[in-house]
Amino acid sequence: MRKSGVYIAEELLVAEEGDQIFLKQIENFTLVDTSGVNLGRIVGFGTNGAQDLLRVERPNGVEALIPFVDAFLVNIDFDKNLVKMDLPQGLLDLEEE
Repeated sequence: MRKSGVYIAEELLVAEEGDQIFLKQIENFTLVDTSGVNLGRIVGFGTNGAQDLLRVERPNGVEALIPFVDAFLVNIDFDKNLVKMDLPQGLLDLEEE
């Protein structure tokens, strides 16, 4: 069974209220800052080994990797498909260089 793939139905990847979410639940959500400015659309996910990363397509078409950590996360609004984060100043500027 080693190196065998395991597949489950995507509709099973929904967390109960109060539980940790599955990242797939926020795919295609809009990422906004604390003032509501659109930072882009979440198009996928990655990892750097230490933390999950959000792959965000910025309004200018550039893709950015944003650490998905409690220190940055403000809230997730499932009704409005929004993820609100308080990112360190200059983080997105590094992605565009």
